[in-house]
Amino acid sequence: MDDNTDVVTIETVESTVNSTWFKNTLITEKYDAIVILFHIDYRDPLINTVLDGIRSIAGNIPVQFLTGHSHIRGYNEPDQYSANLEADYYFNTLGYASFDLPVSTSSSTSTSTGSRGLNGDKEDEVGMIFYHEYVNVNVAELEGIYTSVGGIEGEMTTTEGLELDINVDAVRDSMDLSAPIGCSPEHYSVTKGVDETHSMYGLFMHDVIPSQLFTPAYNDTQMMVQGTGLLRYDLYKGDVIVDDIWTLSPFNDGFKVIPNVKGSDLSQALNELNGVSNVVYDNRLRSPVSVTSSLDSYVTSSAPDDERVYDVLACDFDATYVLKALESVTGVELDLEVYEKEDLTATTVWFSWAKEYLNATCN
Repeated sequence: MDDNTDVVTIETVESTVNSTWFKNTLITEKYDAIVILFHIDYRDPLINTVLDGIRSIAGNIPVQFLTGHSHIRGYNEPDQYSANLEADYYFNTLGYASFDLPVSTSSSTSTSTGSRGLNGDKEDEVGMIFYHEYVNVNVAELEGIYTSVGGIEGEMTTTEGLELDINVDAVRDSMDLSAPIGCSPEHYSVTKGVDETHSMYGLFMHDVIPSQLFTPAYNDTQMMVQGTGLLRYDLYKGDVIVDDIWTLSPFNDGFKVIPNVKGSDLSQALNELNGVSNVVYDNRLRSPVSVTSSLDSYVTSSAPDDERVYDVLACDFDATYVLKALESVTGVELDLEVYEKEDLTATTVWFSWAKEYLNATCN
C-alpha cells in the first residue's frame, strides 16, 4: 500500500519479519505450532517471506497459514512443515484445517541457536501430514455433518438463533430490504467474462451503464471503464428484491469522467491496466470476486475504436487508476471531473435500470 493517509504508518512484510518484536516473540514465547492469519492470496510470494522469517529462528515448527483476498478455494504446502488454506469468499465456505503435532516437537528454545525444531536443531526430512476440507455453508450440509458425528437432528436450531433471526428480520423490514423491485429473466454470473452469455459484467457494462448513465442513453462517444472488483454477487433468476441489488453492488460509488480521450490511448491504457492488474497480488484491486474467472481486471462498455475520441467514465474507486494509466500512455496531465449525473451511483444505477427494464413480478 502506498496511498495511505498520513495518520497511518505502513510496515512492509519484509521489515516486519526483521523487527525486534517479531524475533523476540519467536525466541521468548513457548509454543508447539504457529497459525498465521494473513489477508493475502494463498499463492502470494510474501507467504514465503513470513515463513522464512519464522524458519530462521524457530526451525521446523509446524506453521498453518489461513489466507484470503482472492476469493477462491486454494491450498498448498510451502514446505514440509507448513500448509496454506484459502476458503473462498463471503462465508460461502467453511474452511477446516488440521494437523497432528509430531511427537518430537519441542517448545523449548535451543541454547545454541535459539531455534525450535522437530528434532532440536536437526532438520527432519519426513515432514508432516496436513489435512483440510471445504464445507459449503448452508444449513442442510452443516446439519448433515453434525448428525454424522453423533449430533441429533434439529439440535443446531437454538432459541438464541431463532431470536437472532427475528431481530435480523426486524432490521431488514425497517430498511425495506425485502421490497420487490422486479423479476430477473436469467441467472447472471459475476465470474463470467464480460462477453459471455448471462454475464453480470456483460449486463452491467452493455445494458445497465449505457441505458442509465450515458447521456443520451447508449451514446457511443462515451466509454465506461470498470474494475471487476465492483460487483460482488450473482443476480439470480426470479423475483428481485432491494437486498439483492445492495448485495450485488454494495459500494455506492459515484462516477467521474475523463473527457476527450483518444481511442488509441485508451486501448494502450487498458493493456497497461490489465497487464498489471492480472497479477494476483496487485493491491490496486478492490478484492476481486474471483481471480480464476475469465474476467479481465478492467473491462469496457464496448471495444475502443482507435480512430475515435471518447469521454471515459469510471466509478470513484477506479477513476484515479484509469487516469494514471492514461497519463502514463499520453505523457500529459488529463482532467478528472465529477460526472453530470451525480444522483446515480454504482448501486442506484441498478435500481434505475430495474425500474425501467425488469418486469414488476415473475407471475
